[in-house]
Parts: sequence; structure tokens; C-alpha cells
Amino acid sequence: MTEPAAPRIAVIEDDWDYLLMMQDVLHNEGYQPLLWTDPLVAITSVTVEQPNLVLLSIWFGGQPLGTTVLRAIKESPQTSHIPVILVSGDEKFVNEIALNIQALCAAIVIK
Repeated sequence: MTEPAAPRIAVIEDDWDYLLMMQDVLHNEGYQPLLWTDPLVAITSVTVEQPNLVLLSIWFGGQPLGTTVLRAIKESPQTSHIPVILVSGDEKFVNEIALNIQALCAAIVIK
């Protein structure tokens, strides 16, 4: 009898230290981490890989591209069912945009 595949969690983040830490944590907890540093590549990759959950940073290279990724995931019929948790250290920015994006994501986490 084959064991069920581990749930796959995508982490979209440009901070390598955070990305590698999340890889270790997720793997140790029995998940299969999928890691992407480029937000635009991640949009296509989420469509292809169909993770069970996406952990998405807001800031990439000083730009809030995470909001673009969030909208792309949620507006596509192929990926709109995938829950997305936004993760950011910028509490002020998150509070400013929360009303515009909270309906699109499962949660917003301040790191």
C-alpha cells in the first residue's frame, strides 16, 4: 500500500535565509516545500504544481509584487481554490492594504 503524498506548501519569498528556514521547518513537519524566489515565475509554477497552500511574501526587491501574485492566483480558475497566506514584516503596509486584499487571502501574518 502506498503512502499518500505529503501536502505541498509553496513558499514565495526573496529572502534566502527565511526561505531555507521555512524549507527545513516544513520538511520536518512532514510537508513537501516548493520554493520560489521570483514572484512572476511563481505565478506559472503555482498553476503547474498545484500546491495545497501558498505562503506569499509581499515585498520583492522593494516592490509589493506579492499583491500582484495574490491577484493572479485568485483570478485564475486553475488556482483560485488554493489558499494563500500573506506573510510580511511590514505591518504598516499590510494595514494600509488589508481592506483591499483580505477577501483574497486565507490570512495575513506579520513576521
